[in-house]
Amino acid sequence: MKWTKKHGIRIKYQLQRQRRTYLPDITVEYHDGRKFLEEVKGKIWNGLEFLFKNSAALRYCQAKRMTFRVLFKADLTRVD
Repeated sequence: MKWTKKHGIRIKYQLQRQRRTYLPDITVEYHDGRKFLEEVKGKIWNGLEFLFKNSAALRYCQAKRMTFRVLFKADLTRVD
């Protein structure tokens, strides 16, 4: 498996007539060829923005044959 924060992916979307750009947190690629675009969230501050960003990310991933995942920090286990 390999992952990176330096993927260069910029996803355009529009929210309330304003054009925006979403920069996903990381990409992950497994040895079997599966590719994931992942967003790590601590808290959802703006539900509408969260919905529009995720919708744009899902469309992007479908076009690129990737899977989009939102990971919540509360659900992650820290390894020291």
